[in-house]
Formats: sequence, structure tokens, C-alpha cells
Amino acid sequence: MRITIMGSSNNSIFYCQATRRPLFHKACSWPRCIFRGAFILVLFFLLFFPGAVFGEPLNLISQGDRAIENGNLLRAEKIFTEAVKQNPEGYRALKSLTEIKVSLKKYKEANALI
Repeated sequence: MRITIMGSSNNSIFYCQATRRPLFHKACSWPRCIFRGAFILVLFFLLFFPGAVFGEPLNLISQGDRAIENGNLLRAEKIFTEAVKQNPEGYRALKSLTEIKVSLKKYKEANALI
């Protein structure tokens, strides 16, 4: 009994060469297909909508980082305060705001953020 394979690599049908009847059908298993679809969806959102995925106001954080690089700590404090108001649970904005308050010697306010 000889077996021939017809079809692509993902969807292959195995036929018996003598009778030309299909023996079995090999296709992508459903957990693998679901995982692949979910992975592609998550990757799409990570690439094109990082603010929605991570929940951080990334524009404000980058503006605050630029203000710190320029040495303008008061402006950076205002920007990071706004970022914390938009997302109170955002780690990056809280961390930067705390560091700025410590640099400005506002220890009580920094302690309240921790």
C-alpha cells in the first residue's frame, strides 16, 4: 500500500494510491490556530497602539524626559503631575515624579507618592 501526500504543508490530505481514497486529513489543530491568532492580535496592538496596551500617557512621559534633559525640573514636574492624573497607577510617571520631587527637595510630597 503506497501513500501519496497531496496539498500544502498546513492542510495535507493523505491518500491511498491504490484506491485514491483519503486516509486522513492533517490540518492545523484548533489550539495552535487560536494561539497564533491571539499572538498576531497582541503583536499588532503592541506595535501600533502602545499607549493603549501599557496604559501610560507616553507623549507626556517623553515630554517630561526631554524637560529633565534640558534641566527644566519645574516644567518636568508639571508634565509628570499631569501624566499621573491621567493614569494614577502608571509606574513610570510616578517614579519620575518622585525623583523630581526629591531633586527639588520636596520630600513630603515625594513621600506621599511612595
